[in-house]
Amino acid sequence: MQNDITEETVDLDDLCERALKEIISYLSKKDYTNAEILIDQYLKVRQDWKIHQYAAMTKMYLKKFKEAKNHCLHNIKNYNFAEDFNNLSLIEKALKNKRLSYKYAKKAYDLKSNSHAIVANYAVACKMKNKNKQAIKLVDDAISIDPKNLLYNFNKAAMLAECGKLTAAKIQFEKTLQINPIDITTHLDFFYLLMNMKKYKDAWHHYEFRYQKSGQLQDLIKKIGLPVMQIKKKYYDEEICIIPEQGLGDNLMFLRFVQDFQKVAPNSYYMAPKQIYEFAEKIGIKVHIECKKSSSHIVSIMSIPYHLSAIKIPAPICPYAHKSNISQKLKVGLCWAGSPFHPMDNTRSTYLRWYEDFLADPEMEIYSFQKDRRPRQYANDKIIYDYSEGFDNYKIIDMSPKLNDVISTIDSFNSIDLFISVDTFPIHIAGLCKIPSYVIVGDHPDWRWGKKLKTSDWYQDIKIVRKHTNSSYKKTINSLYKKIKSKHKPALNF
Repeated sequence: MQNDITEETVDLDDLCERALKEIISYLSKKDYTNAEILIDQYLKVRQDWKIHQYAAMTKMYLKKFKEAKNHCLHNIKNYNFAEDFNNLSLIEKALKNKRLSYKYAKKAYDLKSNSHAIVANYAVACKMKNKNKQAIKLVDDAISIDPKNLLYNFNKAAMLAECGKLTAAKIQFEKTLQINPIDITTHLDFFYLLMNMKKYKDAWHHYEFRYQKSGQLQDLIKKIGLPVMQIKKKYYDEEICIIPEQGLGDNLMFLRFVQDFQKVAPNSYYMAPKQIYEFAEKIGIKVHIECKKSSSHIVSIMSIPYHLSAIKIPAPICPYAHKSNISQKLKVGLCWAGSPFHPMDNTRSTYLRWYEDFLADPEMEIYSFQKDRRPRQYANDKIIYDYSEGFDNYKIIDMSPKLNDVISTIDSFNSIDLFISVDTFPIHIAGLCKIPSYVIVGDHPDWRWGKKLKTSDWYQDIKIVRKHTNSSYKKTINSLYKKIKSKHKPALNF
């Protein structure tokens, strides 16, 4: 009988050992679904603190945060390991609970300050709490323990960039790329830094790595079925299809490079989105509605500066001039929300009600350039966002029926004196036409608006209004109203 029990015990040990190897294999491949299945089965047979740790991280990656936390708390209750506090910190970070993430990261660090992973996570938690000096010191400590760790070196570069130490960040990005010369994230963040430093020619090379990361771009390339023109030349004989990338505003921004590219690539043409097609044609760009079968290569419109080795941002090309009629009332155009399909829409869209000062001012006439006023819901978020709530209660001239493409929107802008918008398509059209404008951006704006500048090299006539980390969009908009109001007496002196 005793022999039978021993034999069963050995079999169970062997089974668990093989299961553990499979779990580690799944996790190394980032196959969290199969890892979860095996982990759940394992824990039905045997309780093991290490498996609970694997379970916590696997559940977190699968966005099962409540279950993930329960696994951490199980281990903390029984063992009080630093690693479980560290995992709990990562889970709270994913839930955007900065205070709790910092609390648990500090607890983990207090328990085990010689673990490079724990030190590095505490550094990130400190950065989230704007403890910048401490964050950089901690990440340096993590690097001293594990000098060749790509993530820690990258985090230091990103932290230095966030703190405005651009030259030091540049040196650190270069060190990080020595560790892994083909790391996509490092190349892209290095690109953003170089653009902020206005080192344009150096920057474009790094931006080419986005081809490997952008699912949207990869899907379009696969659909067309042609190779990407990756080799930079002085002259291109090939028939090249210039494909659109990202949003309409992005394409409008990069049109300024296309004319020069078509001088060195005379057989190239732009596969223009329908909203941009007529405008692109009017400014002398060769366009086509779809990719021609005779084409040999494609290139993204956002790669053209790389092929041109562009050393500066040229002025936008626009044959239309703004023709507003000055009157006693200041005619203000508003666009308060971006595209619901943009991945960062929830951090850049604002509520119409936050513009109450503008809407209630008897000396202002408000025009809506908001094309889509429907409520929206984001992935993994149960909240319904109605940014246009109360629209019908305000006295607003609705321009949306006239906003069909670039040219019709340009014509509509002649109705106003001033335009205020979040970062979305109409602000780019306003920039083209040199309409006096303000763009409202968050504390993590798109790279084209930079970090601190009041204007952008892309649009000299757009002034940048920034929501700072410890402020709110509502407060930012109220401050902008006071600034504009002080200038309008009664005609605007922009």
